[in-house]
Amino acid sequence: LSEGIKVKLNHPSDSGFGSSNLLTDLFYYLLSDNTAGVGGILGNNDSLINIVDLKETSKFLRTNNLFFNGAIAKPVNIRQYITSIAPNFLCNFVLSEGKLSLIPAVPVTPNGDISTSAITVKHLFTSGNILEDSFELNYLGAEEREQFKASLTWRENEKNQLPRKVVTTVRYADVSEDADLESFDLSEYICSEEHARMVGKYFLALRKHVTHTITFKTAAFGLDLKCGDYIKVVTESSPYNAANNGVISSTGVISSARNLPDGQYKII
Repeated sequence: LSEGIKVKLNHPSDSGFGSSNLLTDLFYYLLSDNTAGVGGILGNNDSLINIVDLKETSKFLRTNNLFFNGAIAKPVNIRQYITSIAPNFLCNFVLSEGKLSLIPAVPVTPNGDISTSAITVKHLFTSGNILEDSFELNYLGAEEREQFKASLTWRENEKNQLPRKVVTTVRYADVSEDADLESFDLSEYICSEEHARMVGKYFLALRKHVTHTITFKTAAFGLDLKCGDYIKVVTESSPYNAANNGVISSTGVISSARNLPDGQYKII
């Protein structure tokens, strides 16, 4: 099929209705159409969809050649479906201020390029505005941080030919060829090696750089934050974690309930 169904176009350079390969346009169609989507439930109410975010995310998708070329051939739960495929377009499906939205999962410039500049921190949190005893920090387990090779399956199309699946492998230069292989099947909707490689790099970067999660409570007064904003948290010490209890032998070997990643730690 050379073109898809006609949908509302959300990119700032587009207008009206037409065929589209942007995930944002599919997102809007599934949420607003009475027949193929849940428009009958939402009542075709644009107040429940963040149109401003969709326009900005459309620029990001087109600028980075992240296109959706596929078919939804069987019934799906729309929220689960978009949530599961959004990371394959470097995006996150969020519910913010009562509106459904699709936003980039990486910092972007106003033109839609991936930003390589320093991140703009929207808010700083310290012991002064974190409620007492509410801060928690949890490191990911060693198996969740192990480096891997990404095997990405995408679809190659040629006019008047049946499509064929192609496998592209991506890894960090310092990761061994013998590293564990993790497979990602993107062939239902991704039709370019450039897109597949970008997805692989994104997943590899998440594994390498995301080391822990934090949660805390704060007063809502004076905050101006939304989903996707970047914050900085500064604490004087890490909170107590019973899993870190252990002993250090005379040779320096640490025995504890969990394996501590390499690094520097304050001990009591």
